[in-house]
Amino acid sequence: MKIASLKVPDTERLYVRSFGGYDKRPGRNGITFTDMENMTGKHYPLLATRDKRGILNTGDFEIFGILSLDLMKTGSVPEIVKGALLADCRGRLRAFYNDGGVFSPHDIMNTSYFLTQEKKTTVVSGSSLYFFPDAKKVDLMDYASSDTLECSATYNLGAYEGYFYELKFTPCDIDGNEVSGSSEYVCMTRPYYKLTDGAKGDYLGLMGFNIGFSDGDTVKISGLTDSTLNGSYFNIQRIDRVNKKVIIMGAAPLTQDTGTVYINRSVPPMDYVISAGNRLWGCRYGIDSEGNSINEIYASALGDPKNWRKYRGISTDSWTASVGAPGAFTGAVSYNGYPIFFKEDCIIKVFGDYPAEFTLSESRVRGVEAGSSDSIAVVNDTLYYKSYSGIVKYDGGLPRNVDAPLGNTRYKNAVAGAAGSKYYVSMEDEEGKYHLFVYDSEKNIWHREDCSRALSFCRCGSELFMLKDDGKVYGINNTFTASDPTAGSTEADFPWYCITDSMGYEHPEKKYVSCVSFRIEKDIGAETEFFIEYDGDGVWHSVACSPPGGASVITVPVLPRSCDSFRIKISGKGGMKLLSAAVSLEIAEG
Repeated sequence: MKIASLKVPDTERLYVRSFGGYDKRPGRNGITFTDMENMTGKHYPLLATRDKRGILNTGDFEIFGILSLDLMKTGSVPEIVKGALLADCRGRLRAFYNDGGVFSPHDIMNTSYFLTQEKKTTVVSGSSLYFFPDAKKVDLMDYASSDTLECSATYNLGAYEGYFYELKFTPCDIDGNEVSGSSEYVCMTRPYYKLTDGAKGDYLGLMGFNIGFSDGDTVKISGLTDSTLNGSYFNIQRIDRVNKKVIIMGAAPLTQDTGTVYINRSVPPMDYVISAGNRLWGCRYGIDSEGNSINEIYASALGDPKNWRKYRGISTDSWTASVGAPGAFTGAVSYNGYPIFFKEDCIIKVFGDYPAEFTLSESRVRGVEAGSSDSIAVVNDTLYYKSYSGIVKYDGGLPRNVDAPLGNTRYKNAVAGAAGSKYYVSMEDEEGKYHLFVYDSEKNIWHREDCSRALSFCRCGSELFMLKDDGKVYGINNTFTASDPTAGSTEADFPWYCITDSMGYEHPEKKYVSCVSFRIEKDIGAETEFFIEYDGDGVWHSVACSPPGGASVITVPVLPRSCDSFRIKISGKGGMKLLSAAVSLEIAEG
């Protein structure tokens, strides 16, 4: 008599102690997650919920932008504060920094009278803060004062309000003394005669040369009857305010007593402005005020952002260059000490230390995507930004994509910041929803935090601040409330979840999920629930919940069911760390 033997199903056990991050690509090895919310790789190889963010106490001010800088703290003993957080608020500049152990706000100055009340480009250079397109400057060592980069003066000539005015360019030496014959310099004066008795005087005007212009400025003079001079740029050698005359380099003799003459020092309109090498740099693509098509890069005079047209053939001159690559500029950054400008399909680098050496290098590679100029950030000495092909890293060679785990979803309007080895980027997907992703450049993994729409980021020391579209400023690491609870508040517990990739595809046979065990460590009062989905049917079956109580390490089993593939979802509220997972499969006989 023969007794039939029972065949024991093959069993496979997968034990995981290292968890990948966000990865939309199917069929990855180990356990990765095709979707998640409020998770972090901070405790890698564990998967954990992200830290609670701090919410900075900014009052009821509307905030247009934030940045990090050094500024002077006033008081009995002046002191420079390094890495303060400055908020450009409606009508105010407000700084936040640690003052005597208290992270508190400080009013810097009233800006309602000299700045537009909207989002602006802010650039820090030396001890000054510049605002564009306002073309205004604030001295960070004496921030009670402000200055304008532009200045203009208008002179009506001929009979005007009871006087007869002239404008004269008279040859002179460098000190303003009149000379016979030609000279490199002319002395500009504005003599006038009283119409009633012919009394004579000189008057250049309080507004203009007595206040706004300075020695060494380059100005444009228009309205002159001499066509060889009209509309040209001239260098001011010296302004003699006592004798009411201006010594100008490069002009020719002229006497004019009709029309209106305009003298101005202006900043060219620029799409993006950065600081590098003690100069401000900018770029512009489009049509200028005279109807000309321009595609240019500009550099201010050395240490002198008021002058952008100073061409005297010396090392401190301004500089302008035309760009060959077509299309609008999409961003700019100072990287490794040199300015870099981007178009969607071009990177333009400026090399050299002074104008005679400056050269442009144009590389037809992936640049910054239009609308993502704020995605540029430096992480561990490497540049990251959003290109039309996705998030790339750039170290001076060819850009290389790092966002393959984000899948085929198209994103746009990226805004990014960096802290440590992490690149934080907020982007809009094809459906108009925003996502805050975090890329760890050292571990090469991504995580999705939440649906935050960031307007700007800035790093102050170890803290990365984020200005969201709700008008609040958040501290990613929440360092400021630890030292001073009055500086802000901390987020409440938030919901979170993570969904694994489909598992079981590696075996063509039917199989049973005989057991899935998770070891988790949860905070006091945290809630955790486990779900399973079979064969991609879209139905999530609740299979287990973590027991109540304090922090603990627990094992949660999952009941089996025959399937071809399955996914696991873990969700909850409160802090949690996923320590390990074990999956047992029984392979059915073919």
